[in-house]
Amino acid sequence: MPDEPPLSRKHHVVPKFLLANFTDNGTTSGELWRFDTELMMKHKRSPGAVGYIQDFYNVGPSESLDDAYERAYQQIEHNAAPVIRKLRETRQVPTGTDFEHLIAFVASLERRGPLVKKLLDRFMDDISQHALELLVAHYPEWIEQYRAEHGEEVPPTKEELEDAVRKGLRFEMANSLRVPQAYGWAEHTYPLMVRRPWSLWVRDPGACEFILSDSPVALEHIDRSEGFWQPPPFGPGSFVTLPLDPDMALVSPFEGEPGTLIGVQTNIVAAINLATGRNSVRYLFSRMDDFLYKVEDGKFDGWDHLLARIRDHRSAESAKNRPR
Repeated sequence: MPDEPPLSRKHHVVPKFLLANFTDNGTTSGELWRFDTELMMKHKRSPGAVGYIQDFYNVGPSESLDDAYERAYQQIEHNAAPVIRKLRETRQVPTGTDFEHLIAFVASLERRGPLVKKLLDRFMDDISQHALELLVAHYPEWIEQYRAEHGEEVPPTKEELEDAVRKGLRFEMANSLRVPQAYGWAEHTYPLMVRRPWSLWVRDPGACEFILSDSPVALEHIDRSEGFWQPPPFGPGSFVTLPLDPDMALVSPFEGEPGTLIGVQTNIVAAINLATGRNSVRYLFSRMDDFLYKVEDGKFDGWDHLLARIRDHRSAESAKNRPR
């Protein structure tokens, strides 16, 4: 029997071939700028050194991890890479099987990354925090049920549970739940995406460049309501973008027309960069050591302005959480 391939541990949530498109020479041997919005620093790195998270898609116990989902994503990338290479050369959105490979890649990328993990972790944390508070509030009833189910096993004390609530114990969704869930969502997202009109937008040579993020596919909506009732994510008014390199982006406005748009100006590129940044969790990537994104009143700003906004936000959060 042939030997099994070694377990994959270094999982690129941003595919290496996509990162390579943003390097100084457009290949995996080049370097690109990584902007870290958590540490508020920027560094020049190779595609292999960024955009990955250890064991991000592996499931199962630590002594017998399963990388089947990572291998499935690798196959999707393998199918899409030559399609995107040809798309960049011809500046034409593909048709037929190539189009199916392209959209399968976009759908998987939109659902598999750190942004979805962040949302699922927040959901798990909210439920777990509420459950913890209920345990404290109804400890006598719960402890009776616990002992009936677990026998002599020592349960946590009420003081220990109260301490966990007081310290703000955080909860995350386990990979065994998150990874299959995200993979299944991508399969359901694919039919919605494949029916959309897709275009290639190519920037004007004098315009600013497109940037990439750690969650490369941005799903935006014209009506960015903050209320409880949100519009359908892929319905009317929705807008999907995937930057492919500094010069072009794959774009799908719900009400748009398929084709290629040449000569996109800075105001449009900067607006797409804003969507790219808004969907990121921590990292942005660029060929240049700075970038532009659209801010209020049709103005543009870059990395230094973003740092100032992050500092202001952190100061406000710190003041809000400071004991009175």
